[in-house]
Amino acid sequence: MKNKNGFTLVEVMLSIIFIAAACIPIYYALNTGFKANDNIKIVMKADLLLTDMMEEIQGKDFEDRDTYPGSFETEETSRVNYDDVDDYNNYGPYSPPTDRNGNAMSEYAGFSRKVEVNNIKDYPRSDYAFETPGSTGSKLVTIRVIFESDSSTFTRSKIFTRE
Repeated sequence: MKNKNGFTLVEVMLSIIFIAAACIPIYYALNTGFKANDNIKIVMKADLLLTDMMEEIQGKDFEDRDTYPGSFETEETSRVNYDDVDDYNNYGPYSPPTDRNGNAMSEYAGFSRKVEVNNIKDYPRSDYAFETPGSTGSKLVTIRVIFESDSSTFTRSKIFTRE
């Protein structure tokens, strides 16, 4: 008998089945990694939007210098003119978010951002309560960023004080 080199059809088919079976877990592992990477990008963008707005507000006066003490309202007509913390109350939501000059931030399409400002009574007590607008010496700023495709909400809050 002659010595035959090569593979039989059965051996080739078994090899293909084995390779295909080995590829399925590799596919799922890669797919999970890609999804996790997308989630990280969403969280990073939301964090940048939160940080950007909080830093902008932090650079403003506690109260408007041109109005009576304890005023709590947006006296300015646009964000570019905001000059104190409570001007940002009820700012937004805008999708995509806008920069300080009102220009749409197209790289953040699918996100929206909203700001709330509340007066705090008796801060620094841990059980502080919100106070009606007026001079309290403390304001709680809460910024929410929403990723609209899955309704993920990211929040950052900070207490601003007169001192």
